[in-house]
Amino acid sequence: MQLNHLDTHHGFSILSPEIFKVFIKLSEKYQVPLRRDINFTDNSRIINMFQASQIKTTDHIFISTTHLEDIISELDIRKSDDKTFEIACHPGWVDEELQNISSLTFEREKDLEIFFNEKFQNYIKNNHIELTNYSRIKDE
Repeated sequence: MQLNHLDTHHGFSILSPEIFKVFIKLSEKYQVPLRRDINFTDNSRIINMFQASQIKTTDHIFISTTHLEDIISELDIRKSDDKTFEIACHPGWVDEELQNISSLTFEREKDLEIFFNEKFQNYIKNNHIELTNYSRIKDE
């Protein structure tokens, strides 16, 4: 498996400028994008560090994926930008093992349901939206 981006758990990368600096160095060293946690901070030092870096990331990020209409509404707002947009999600099936190790359980099935939803799939197709992953951002 090849590393295609850096991500943190609950925005750990933006807890402090010192931590963010480590993520910038890792992103540069391994030449991979960094998840757009920068949207979730008002720390001017971190924002300035990000803007001064050459780090690649998505143009937008949307975290709340529990309602199909919310996702479509966000995409409607941004689709004319012709930019990248992360829909942060954790689609999957829940079994006993997952229930024992994670607090994020049935939300995964909801995410999966949304992405398999015919309305969502038709929206993606009809609006010529390309679903991809961070490897594409890395190569741009």
